[in-house]
Amino acid sequence: MEIKFHCVMSIFEREDLKNNFDKVIKSVFNNSALPELFHIIIDGPVSLEFKKKIMSICNKNQKIKTYWLKKNIGEAKALNKIIPKIKTQWLAKVDGDDYNYKNRFKEQIKYIKQGYDLIGSYIIEKKNNKMVLKKKVPINFKKIKFYAKFRNPINHMTVMFKKSAFIKVGGYPNIYLKEDYGLWANFIKYNYKIININKYLVVASVGEGFYIRRGGWKYIKSEINLQLHLIRCNINGFFWGAIILFLRCIALSVNPNFRSMIYKIFLRH
Repeated sequence: MEIKFHCVMSIFEREDLKNNFDKVIKSVFNNSALPELFHIIIDGPVSLEFKKKIMSICNKNQKIKTYWLKKNIGEAKALNKIIPKIKTQWLAKVDGDDYNYKNRFKEQIKYIKQGYDLIGSYIIEKKNNKMVLKKKVPINFKKIKFYAKFRNPINHMTVMFKKSAFIKVGGYPNIYLKEDYGLWANFIKYNYKIININKYLVVASVGEGFYIRRGGWKYIKSEINLQLHLIRCNINGFFWGAIILFLRCIALSVNPNFRSMIYKIFLRH
């Protein structure tokens, strides 16, 4: 059985996205299983230099389709806007500054054939081309659901999923910077078949300050909305949700350097 799939990626004006754009494209089309189409959403205005680079690369490849949004609306909203228009059953999420290993899609297709609706994997995090950390996630549905009580159980940049399932669960919910976490919770709520492959299939780029910038009122408000969402999805009860929220708010309120240490020691492997 041949599995046909498309890739989808949202980018915006940012230096690392501009610098890595051609490498990301190459990593997709150097894969052992190729997408029928690669949908690239340009989320808002970009510099003339970046625009020329995008057009130069994309116009040479008939398998790339671009969408130019007039204003920046954020990745989740951009994906919610475009994904329903894509005419394929299977979609692979690609990040604008990450490298996809040559066997990524082929490995995920194996699990599509086994009946899974959402397939993720482990990632390697790199900064300045040097490995920083490895991030493992739970593999089977039962462990993913339990893990979701406390932490994001799936690496967003690794997923391949069924479009009809994405639409049924309502796409990405409006939870600031945690839209993907909320999406997995929706998949769990509807009992879709989910798996994380116990292999490293994507190298994720980690920018300066990645671990220390996550703090302040916006993040605390986001945590409140996330915990309420997890309760609605029957992943957490109110009691444990309140405790986890309290602990997370403490972590978000501490000194940025200490918060960085917490992320590196306890939230990565």
